[in-house]
Amino acid sequence: MILFYALKELTRRKTRTMLSVLGIFFSITLLVSILAITNAVNKTVSLTFQAAGADMVIQTFIEPGPWEKIRLARHLGPIPINTISQIKSLPEIENATGQLHFWSYDAHKGTMTAVAGINPSNIYIGPLTRQHPLLEKGQGPCCTISQGRPLQPGDQFVAFLDKRFAEILNLKVGSKVRVSDYEFDIIGIGDLRGITRVAQAEIFIPISIAQRIVKEGQKNIGELMAQEGDMVNLILAKIKDTKNIQIVENKIKNLIATVTNVPKKDIKIFTSEKILSDAGGISLLAQTMIKTISLIVILIVMFMVIRTSMASVSERVREIAILKTVGWKDKEIAKLITIETSLQGLIGGILGCITGYFIAFLYIANAKLILPHGMNPFACKPLIPAPINLKVPFEISSSLILLTLIISTGIGVIAGYFAARRAANLKPAQALRKI
Repeated sequence: MILFYALKELTRRKTRTMLSVLGIFFSITLLVSILAITNAVNKTVSLTFQAAGADMVIQTFIEPGPWEKIRLARHLGPIPINTISQIKSLPEIENATGQLHFWSYDAHKGTMTAVAGINPSNIYIGPLTRQHPLLEKGQGPCCTISQGRPLQPGDQFVAFLDKRFAEILNLKVGSKVRVSDYEFDIIGIGDLRGITRVAQAEIFIPISIAQRIVKEGQKNIGELMAQEGDMVNLILAKIKDTKNIQIVENKIKNLIATVTNVPKKDIKIFTSEKILSDAGGISLLAQTMIKTISLIVILIVMFMVIRTSMASVSERVREIAILKTVGWKDKEIAKLITIETSLQGLIGGILGCITGYFIAFLYIANAKLILPHGMNPFACKPLIPAPINLKVPFEISSSLILLTLIISTGIGVIAGYFAARRAANLKPAQALRKI
């Protein structure tokens, strides 16, 4: 019976009901759209690193070398390979590996191929990682091997190809592919299209062979390597606790500046937070501010709904007096008012969730998030598009919906509590005198 009266009251006092529902609706719409968008963008950027088993990408920025058969990719400068072991020795680092990215120019085809020399002995980190913590739960973002096998320790002149690159050139396992003056046997082909990950290339070869090719093909780098030993130009690092990421960045910058004599401003360290700010235009500080504003709006709306509910009690003196006169107890009247305001909150919350997710869908459908080119240093004219465009998935979170419905209904319950207290203080005789 109480529920029946509550529903009837919502339709009878349309203006009061509409004010409360609209206030909750707008605040929940704001909260849901902001959280849905930031969660989706955060997840997308995080997966870019997680798919390679890393938390940061480390590079140095230099002017590009001369155009020859071989050239280090983009502006990536050489870093002594022993720097990796020094980075690994930092107490905050869980794992690290180095890669050598370069472009191989084919004069006959007029194309430049993105080649990456990788360390096949470290299977826990890198774009071709096959071991990832999420794999144990059946949801690991790993490289899918379409044909053959991955690179293994001891491999020499063998190559692992991106599936799209292989399809364009009609290459298969057992075929050969040329890099500079060397031919490589194709031992594996992988599909990397599922998730855009860092440090991708069109051809992957053992890092020892990549260093030999660069040493022979690019004179200035070859001379440097002859003096200072083998080099890499991209380092991936996994941190034990991402809360220490700023401390680790400073340590790594100091270390690389010391061993390379490169100014700190030219040492680039990419993390998901920085990519989120650059690619998505949303820094963590901005996210915090936006969420704080949303919560402030919700608090303002809550006070507005409380005032509206208490004003409604003042307007319903006659009704409350009659109910008390015919035997309704204060608890029953309080229950009636609380159910009314809770229903208002629930209706506003449901409508706010629907509208908030619709706004998030429109944003995500038109979002263009692009990785810095240095994170996937493809050539200017690659056979396959450089994997720098991030696909933001639209997902509906049951936990977010539950949270917002709890908040919206909670606003109604709190408003009902204060309104019920006011109604309880009305004495039947006093109330009837006001009729």
